[in-house]
Order: sequence, then structure tokens, then C-alpha cells
Amino acid sequence: MRATTDIEEVMRTCGQLRESSWINDEMLSAYVELGRLGKALAYEVRRGAELVGGLYGVLSGGLFAAESMFHIETDASKAALVTSVLHRFALGTRLYDVQFETGHLRSMGAYEISRSEYLIRLSQALSGSPPANPAGALTSETGPEAQEISSLGTDLLPWVVRKLEVL
Repeated sequence: MRATTDIEEVMRTCGQLRESSWINDEMLSAYVELGRLGKALAYEVRRGAELVGGLYGVLSGGLFAAESMFHIETDASKAALVTSVLHRFALGTRLYDVQFETGHLRSMGAYEISRSEYLIRLSQALSGSPPANPAGALTSETGPEAQEISSLGTDLLPWVVRKLEVL
């Protein structure tokens, strides 16, 4: 499991697994460019080299707006969602937006808030300083845990397992 700004494979797979998808070539190009600029991020779940689940979204200040997720293997999208939520909040995200409340997302802890509450939280999230890189802002004072999860491409699974053990 890893975070990456190279979001093309996750987006393409997401689009291919749906009967109808807004992920066309134009949108794919735009999001890939956002990833290149450090403004979009994907979470990949792999079995060996094979991509079996993932999600992607847009970063802006303290906001992570998840766009879409998929699974090829059972529960792989859930693993991507849990990993991304834990990872983003550990690195300073203040608002994690899943955009639509569904039964599946509710079962994972998502909940709806009013538009007025959302706008307040959005303003607070966007007014914060954005991380220095998509994985998070680091200083020498952040300690070994932040160093462990800060690099894009780092396997996040050992860290997530430890986090879930304390919950």
C-alpha cells in the first residue's frame, strides 16, 4: 500500500471498472497534471505488482477531496480508504471530503454535514498552509513516525497496521 502522485494507473483502472465513467481522456490528462504538480494523490493497494484497489483525490491546503475508488480484490478499496484517511490526517489534513454519502462509506465512518458546516470546515482547511509536498510537511521536530510515512512510494501497510492495533 502506498501513496503516489503518479495517479494515472489508479484513474484508468477506476474508469475501466465502471459501465459509465466521467474519467475520459481529457479528465485523465488534467488529473495526471495535478498529480505532477503535487495537487493530486493516489493510494494504491497491490498484490505483488498487480494493482488490486485504490483511490485518488485532490489536495488543496488542509483538504483532501477523494474523487473515486475501486477494488478488484474484495476489500481492497476499503484498505485504500482507511489508509488514506489515517495517512492524510496524520500529515495535517483538516477536511477529508468523500463527496457523496453512501451506505458503504457510512459503514466506514463517513457522515454527512450541513452545507453551512461544510463551508466553515472548508474555509478552515483551505486557510491552513499546504504541506510542503503531497506526503506532508516535515521538520526535524516531527519525529520518526512522520519520517516513516512522509515519503511517497513508502509502503504504508506496517504503519497502518500499528495504527489500527491501538484503535
